Amino acid sequence: MKEFLGKMFSVENRKKSIAIICGIVAAIVVIVVVILFATGTIGNKNKKVEKQLTTRLEELGRNFYEEYYYKQVGKDDEARKEFVKGYSQNGIKINLANLARSNTTEQENILNEFKNADGEACNSSNTKVAIYPKEPYGAKDYDIKVTLDCGFDKKETTTTKKVDDGKETNTTTTATTKATTTTTKKKK
Repeated sequence: MKEFLGKMFSVENRKKSIAIICGIVAAIVVIVVVILFATGTIGNKNKKVEKQLTTRLEELGRNFYEEYYYKQVGKDDEARKEFVKGYSQNGIKINLANLARSNTTEQENILNEFKNADGEACNSSNTKVAIYPKEPYGAKDYDIKVTLDCGFDKKETTTTKKVDDGKETNTTTTATTKATTTTTKKKK
């Protein structure tokens, strides 16, 4: 028995045990990191920024419509309601550049806010809100659609191999689609 215990706790076996334990710990760490990436907990900076920018653009659109636009389009509530009713199907579209321009006190700050996680500025012409007035056509009766063009592009590469008469031809196609975020919310 003494011999068995002596061999079990020998220097060589301790080194092997430590190596095995380190390997197991390393494997667990790798698995946890892979799971975190897969669930979007790590490395998903753009999604977080995209959500923040969507919320901010929606806020700017609401403020523009409720506090500025709606008040300017008619002499009284009935005239305003009749005017905005004409935009219920096509919407009132305003881009980021014009939203910033309409807010003269924060114009420069607003444009600087709209950057992706890499610091790339959003396209101020293509980043926009569309406001769709709804019945009863009051200042807070509308749906809002937000579209971001902030470099959240997704590239898809397809490689096709074609074999003709024994000759192999590779064709690579890269398609870039703008990653736009569109949300529709009804404000009442």
